[in-house]
Amino acid sequence: MSGSKLSKASRLSSRLLSLLLIFALSAMLAACGGSTGNGEGSTSGESATGGGSGETTGGSMAQGGETTGGTMEQGGTTAETTGGGETTGGSMESGGITEVPVDIQSYTLPGEEVYPEGVVYQESSGDFFVSSTSDGAIFRGTAGEAGSEAEVFLKGGQDDRSTAIGLELDGDGRLFVAGGDTGRMFVYDTESGDLVDSFQNEQENTFVNDVAITPNGDAYFTDSFSPVLYRLVADGDSFEFEEYLNLEDTPIQYEDGFNLNGIVATDDGQYLIVTHSTTGQLFRIDTESDEIVEIDLGGGEVAGDGMILDGQTLYAVTESDITTVELSDDFASGEIGDVFTSESFKSPTTIAKYDERLLVVNSQFDARESGNPKLPFTVSDVPIP
Repeated sequence: MSGSKLSKASRLSSRLLSLLLIFALSAMLAACGGSTGNGEGSTSGESATGGGSGETTGGSMAQGGETTGGTMEQGGTTAETTGGGETTGGSMESGGITEVPVDIQSYTLPGEEVYPEGVVYQESSGDFFVSSTSDGAIFRGTAGEAGSEAEVFLKGGQDDRSTAIGLELDGDGRLFVAGGDTGRMFVYDTESGDLVDSFQNEQENTFVNDVAITPNGDAYFTDSFSPVLYRLVADGDSFEFEEYLNLEDTPIQYEDGFNLNGIVATDDGQYLIVTHSTTGQLFRIDTESDEIVEIDLGGGEVAGDGMILDGQTLYAVTESDITTVELSDDFASGEIGDVFTSESFKSPTTIAKYDERLLVVNSQFDARESGNPKLPFTVSDVPIP
């Protein structure tokens, strides 16, 4: 489930080099009579570098209680610096100077073993919902209330929901929940919290991972282990479950490990876009003809987890980053664009968009085996660069 080509060691080395570069630039500016502050004892600067590739994370300098950070962008990767709450600073980009917003906020999730995964934003209420993989709990928070703690909306284990992965909302305020290795799919009323219905697949090896909803109300679920797409066909206030599309002998080839992961629908519902975690491929599925074509990325890869589609712009979580893809009008090809990250991210999995900002779930899956996550579990709230 990784789209990054950098090891942790190389990331650390890049950060150390960035710090040295920023301090050197600051010294040069000071020697030349350049600006060294903003009246509050902080030092900030912007510089342009030449060629280079890979990811570099800028360092931060704090004076007088205010933290200012530099951001360096090379090879299309924008790395933000954070420190002590809200961070401001300049950015460095290969071939030019780019302003990168670093207004980082966060929300906390109650519990010591949450290991969250899915998130969805409800525009009508301003609330967001987050799923727990540990016990299936669903949390509800309010976007824009920085530093607030989300509340338990659905208790873990309720309705035999022992885990919860991807989430999505329809236009009637119903919450759809993917049930991971239980093979189950749930639908809830967000006003009452009542269970509308639940469904079970018939696969022995299954991981129901993510869900997307088309304008007609149909819900489509990916399975990372079994080559099949499920569909809940909307019929008024009820749904009918079906194994919609068998993926054997199609361009989507399943391998050992995780396969199809994130899924999104186009605004008109004609296409579904899915990501293959192992191969880094994106596919377009026609919901009318069932035709499947690989999206031409010009040789690039997007080994994504959770995704959102905003017009023709696809945002995909790729390991510790968020990758953007500008898709063609027919969604058959795309160009990989900016890649950005934040030091607030901790094994991010999924994203949701509101007010030109992204809610990013910090799963901390990498700490699960050791059992030593950094508490509390959080959802980052970052502006879109």
